[in-house]
Amino acid sequence: MSTAAGMRPRRQSSGSSLPPSGRRSSVSLRDVQVAQALVAQQTNKMWSNQISKSFGLFPGRQTWGPALLVVVGPLFVIVYNYAIVELDGSIKKLYLELQTNGIVTSICKMWPSCRDLIAWKIIGIFIGLQLVLSRILPGDQVRGPTSPAGYIPTYTLNGFSCFLLTALLYVLGVFLRLYKGSIIWANFGPILSSMNVLVFALCFLLYIKGLYLPTGPDHGTMGNPLFDFYWGTELHPKILGWDVKQFLTCRVGMTFWGLYIISAVLTQIEWDGYLSDGLLASAGLQLVYVIKFHWWESGYVQTMDMQHDRAGFYRVWGALVFVPAVYFSPVSFLVIHPSSIGRHTAILAFVFGVICTMMTYDIDRQRELFRAAGGNKKIWGRDPYFITAKYKTESGETKANLLLGSGWWGISRHFHFVTELGVALSWIIPVWTKHPLPYLCLPFITCLLLDRAYRDEARCLSKYGPYWLQYCNKVPDLILPGVF
Repeated sequence: MSTAAGMRPRRQSSGSSLPPSGRRSSVSLRDVQVAQALVAQQTNKMWSNQISKSFGLFPGRQTWGPALLVVVGPLFVIVYNYAIVELDGSIKKLYLELQTNGIVTSICKMWPSCRDLIAWKIIGIFIGLQLVLSRILPGDQVRGPTSPAGYIPTYTLNGFSCFLLTALLYVLGVFLRLYKGSIIWANFGPILSSMNVLVFALCFLLYIKGLYLPTGPDHGTMGNPLFDFYWGTELHPKILGWDVKQFLTCRVGMTFWGLYIISAVLTQIEWDGYLSDGLLASAGLQLVYVIKFHWWESGYVQTMDMQHDRAGFYRVWGALVFVPAVYFSPVSFLVIHPSSIGRHTAILAFVFGVICTMMTYDIDRQRELFRAAGGNKKIWGRDPYFITAKYKTESGETKANLLLGSGWWGISRHFHFVTELGVALSWIIPVWTKHPLPYLCLPFITCLLLDRAYRDEARCLSKYGPYWLQYCNKVPDLILPGVF
């Protein structure tokens, strides 16, 4: 991301009692003129209800990229999960099986039935329970970011209580011997296969809904049915009062993650009568991550996932199929291959992961609290630097956001991605195997975060224009301070 040469941050906010409008950092006429010239050169229209171009780290985002993900993605997760569980995470064993039996025969063997009755019962009961709990449990109401069309969504924050009650009910069912604790882990392959089918059906429904029965003003088509299916035709769809993106990502995807961890732990106890150091560390860290996510739901609904990504295959399949297949893989591997990394190594990995998780929370929370205070909040004991960045909705209404350039947000524009990678690293440290596939979640998460950083940069430049360029001049590093 280029910044405007010669642009100078004006000043920090003062400690006065003036309202934020009187304390914001200013932009000089010269800065604005330089910035406007740079913005005029951009074809980026990511801050738009009608997206003209998609930006990011990877090419082919509106052509072969979506087609590749829609066709190859469901195939990849099935083969990958099979290799983790049945082939010890070995690329060599996977290659030999494909070579010996042929690609088509091997894939047919690896692909679990999508008509498995137990898998569909688990999916149906789980989603039904989440529908009920998300509707009846109380929670604070919070407003999300303003959309390009000027719409402001409202979310009910009861994710933590929904997750906690769901986990307790699952453990209670095991205690009452209604089912084995290993039921989710043992049926994970058929669940993935069935979820692939469910996601395609759901995305087709959302595609039609966005075209003919949209919930809000942020909807439309790019004129390419494949891309519309992949990206979605609606930003904030609701069905019978449920916010689709919040429900699928938070209530279904993230809550199921927690249940899978519990099931994996109970599976190893059933099989071996104990928990290995490796599984205890990795599963414990993932459970901490899930709990942090639900506790911080007020912040998640302000993220790029919610304010930019439409409810299409990219968002829905990613939350319900890709994340379970790839992010769960270290734990899936450790259930079958107990890792004796030693108590001291396990403790160090766990402490490292918890520190990274809490740092990520503190970074995101710092900006959330600062904006909630309207800029009237000290950061690390000092008056913060910030920019009151104005932007316009497509209806012409002028609004503003505070861009924080102090504290964690003065180190780099996406320093929280560094700690996110630290979290992912802590998950795979306990794996301790010579085979590469169980470690694959780390490079995948790295690529996803890099792509997200580039997408966010393009979106913010489109949204804030010269104000974003001034912010980049103040905080020049994208992710890693002094390096990148």
